[in-house]
Amino acid sequence: MFKDKKNLTNKKYVINLLSRCKEWQVGDSEEFTYKHWDLTLIKEEPKYAPYAFVLKGINTIGTGTWGQRYYDANKAILHVLNQFNQNANIKNPYNSIEEFLIS
Repeated sequence: MFKDKKNLTNKKYVINLLSRCKEWQVGDSEEFTYKHWDLTLIKEEPKYAPYAFVLKGINTIGTGTWGQRYYDANKAILHVLNQFNQNANIKNPYNSIEEFLIS
């Protein structure tokens, strides 16, 4: 488990992370937690365009891992906040980062 990690449930941290990652160079990354996940957001190489970020994670209470590329950091963070939901039949708690921030 990562030590001294930022937690994605902290709204001020989410604002700060999304602001800072706009300036990231290829390979820049940040580790954080969300519930029982240790996650790393990484600025992707141009060869993976149109994807700009990759999110990798390890489940701390099981054996699961996660890895997926995203068009931007907002989409990556929103996917985590929506509990990695990929089922169109299940309504996401948040339609946008803004919706999460005002909740």
